[in-house]
Amino acid sequence: TLDMQAFGVSIFIMAKPIGTAGSNDRMLFKDGTYDTGLDGAGNETTFSNGTTVVYGSGNSYTNDNFQIFEVVSNDSYYVNGTAVTGVTSISLGADNSNQVLISSASGSDFLNAEYAEIVMVQGNVSDGDRQKIEGYLAQKYGTWPSLPSDHPYRTIAPTVS
Repeated sequence: TLDMQAFGVSIFIMAKPIGTAGSNDRMLFKDGTYDTGLDGAGNETTFSNGTTVVYGSGNSYTNDNFQIFEVVSNDSYYVNGTAVTGVTSISLGADNSNQVLISSASGSDFLNAEYAEIVMVQGNVSDGDRQKIEGYLAQKYGTWPSLPSDHPYRTIAPTVS
């Protein structure tokens, strides 16, 4: 019952794609109007709002390694704290009518991956909160070397006050 369209949503996925993704394999899928995934042809991240599929720049993720995949509605798509080139102003078309499916979709376009954690926040997170969640996940799962060198939580875990 997550109404992604009315309130927006920020999604953080700590996942390890196993092997090479197929064409538009989905990490998250909802209502046929929203999905985020990977495309094995060039290691590109993908985002669809039900009308348009947007492909991020090539080589934006690596196979067989845990990394943070992030979708912030009305903002961008990030991998390990870095905005993916070519994906901006994400708008969500999904509504409240169906469940969110993880690594599943109609047909066979599911992503073969290990999922360590998924964080979903209603609304659009600020840059500061986005960086805190990135830092939390990267520190917890030991992927902090993949964060940008100037990331505020690359070497220390964020604190919540």
